[in-house]
Amino acid sequence: KLRNEEEMDWEQLNHQIDTALQHLDVLKKRIHLLTYHSDNHKRLQKICSERGVNSVQFTRAPEDYYSWELSQRRDYIGAGSIHHLCKSIILENDECVNSDCSDPLNSRYYCLVIQYTTRLSSQKVMRFVRGLKQNLVPLKNYHFRLAKTSEELTGFEHNAVSPVGMQTPIPIIFSNLLLELRPRYIWLGGGETDLKLGVHVSELSKMGDHVFFADIAHSRDEGENEYDI
Repeated sequence: KLRNEEEMDWEQLNHQIDTALQHLDVLKKRIHLLTYHSDNHKRLQKICSERGVNSVQFTRAPEDYYSWELSQRRDYIGAGSIHHLCKSIILENDECVNSDCSDPLNSRYYCLVIQYTTRLSSQKVMRFVRGLKQNLVPLKNYHFRLAKTSEELTGFEHNAVSPVGMQTPIPIIFSNLLLELRPRYIWLGGGETDLKLGVHVSELSKMGDHVFFADIAHSRDEGENEYDI
């Protein structure tokens, strides 16, 4: 009987050691994520500093981050709510008379920033952009779709697009719903799929040379597509 109890004690001890080692491994990975600064990370941090975006902070996420529910992502990066998690989408107006972004009031490309919990409306985008030219440009010259050259234009891959530090100076349109958030601190892509960028809403206007806020999205029902394009 004594031997059996001793064997059980050893089994329990070995299990506790294995569990502790697993927790230690997770902790070591988390420390690596927090302390690793890639060239892209340093570049974006420098750009934000030069632009006076003083509230910015970066954090790295695990490889399976995008397989998580929004509530898990919120908890991991410490966002105020799931509504504080945002994404950047590059749209192209393939009927635009311009071939580039030289005219921010009638650019061929725009970077749209919306919350994951909202749905981008191409009609709202069209109405806003057309309004920048006092509705003088014919409707036939507006047709927005997802840009097929997003990575080439921004220098960022899918799930990594950041409105700051894009390779091409694309005009940025932030959803005006971001202005209603409390606390006023959101999280965006940071130029790498596992790098997240946090910034105070009051400093979003500093993130590009041409920045707008507009009614471009609405609440998204469960199962509804992220955009109507």
